[in-house]
Amino acid sequence: MNMQWEPLPICETPVPICPPPGLPPNILGLLEDCNAKRVGETCRLRCLQGGNMFGSDSIVCSADLSWSPLPLCTCPLPVLPRYNQFKEDCTMKKPREYCQISCGPQLHSLVCHENGKWSQFPPCGSAVEDNVDTVHLYYG
Repeated sequence: MNMQWEPLPICETPVPICPPPGLPPNILGLLEDCNAKRVGETCRLRCLQGGNMFGSDSIVCSADLSWSPLPLCTCPLPVLPRYNQFKEDCTMKKPREYCQISCGPQLHSLVCHENGKWSQFPPCGSAVEDNVDTVHLYYG
């Protein structure tokens, strides 16, 4: 035995891999396995609360092995209780944005929260005269 390598081994540089992306629970979800993404590869995301993605639906593994900034999810269009009406288009509201609604002559604001859900509806008594059980869409 001559105690020498025959042939000499070739050292391979390990391929840098991003760690799994840290996603806010119950807000964003993965559309694919993102546990072994290389620099420059993407990971596709989805909104879990029914809202729409605001910005790109993908994040990118960066050279420093971090992920590009996460997109925001809009709040889904709220389902209004009886006697409430929309006073504006609330289909693409982002976190911290407001949706104006009315209950009779009273105006109220709902807030889109970071978790993709709306703030609680203000009480609206049945004293408001309305014979229709459907949601009213008014944007004026």
